[in-house]
Amino acid sequence: MTSPSASSRKALSKIACNRLQKELMEWQVNPPAGFKHKVTDNLQRWVIEVNGAPGTLYANEIYQLQVDFPEHYPMEAPQIFLPRESFARGNHPCEPHIAFPAIITESLTVDLGSAFDYKQSECTNVFPHQSLDLALSLLSPEIVQEAMTSPSASSRKALSKIACNRLQKELMEWQVNPPAGFKHKVTDNLQRWVIEVNGAPGTLYANEIYQLQVDFPEHYPMEAPQVVFIPPAPLHPHIYSNGHICLDILYDSWSPAMTVSSICISILSMLSSSTVKQRPTDNDRYVKNCRNGRSPKETRWWFHDDKV
Repeated sequence: MTSPSASSRKALSKIACNRLQKELMEWQVNPPAGFKHKVTDNLQRWVIEVNGAPGTLYANEIYQLQVDFPEHYPMEAPQIFLPRESFARGNHPCEPHIAFPAIITESLTVDLGSAFDYKQSECTNVFPHQSLDLALSLLSPEIVQEAMTSPSASSRKALSKIACNRLQKELMEWQVNPPAGFKHKVTDNLQRWVIEVNGAPGTLYANEIYQLQVDFPEHYPMEAPQVVFIPPAPLHPHIYSNGHICLDILYDSWSPAMTVSSICISILSMLSSSTVKQRPTDNDRYVKNCRNGRSPKETRWWFHDDKV
């Protein structure tokens, strides 16, 4: 039996995304002993390293669980697999790729010592009701690109482990202390964030709502993310109608010390300081030149005016 391919799975619902992010936060605060998640950027597939408990038949053995979440998790059970390569590390007679029906509880549960019942070299798919939070993990970096569902996935390299760890950390900090005026829209793609922007009170953009799209490169934060407004973009002398933003910290002045939160604060500050709502003078020419899908990071920006 083989695991579902990325192309055959439906995207996670908002409820499922919220639930899985909650489980991830709980895992990071209180990880269960003997388990380790592999951080990547696919929320819909977790890969968890399992260390056999001391004093059991599986002591000093290491396995991997693959958990594929359905669209309507947790109302629908995920599929739990022991990938074939996981069994190369252990010595047992089981068929090396078995799908287990997970029991829906407050947390996913797994216990190797109970999940396998050896009787004449046969395995049974028993899942005990024990509390164990499963960590978020995804495909290995080498094959993440094949599983990504974003239309532009083919043009982006998968996130490095450093980038994944950094984004997981930023996401947790955001959830604990989100920047005022911004809301992260939960999806199952760690490499692309969509952020709702609310115009600050007392400014030209008060009561207006826009959306930012943030695409993270392979080597974030050493390399700046691509940040654009999803059209319709706000009318601003430094924002083009295609959503591209002329802001130095997104390009030449980027620093690895910056975060998504600091980017958002800078953009809101730029909006709030504007005294006029209008497009850049070269808007039509620039947008025409970008019709082939050119990234704003390919533009040679001239930062000649920091006052609007």
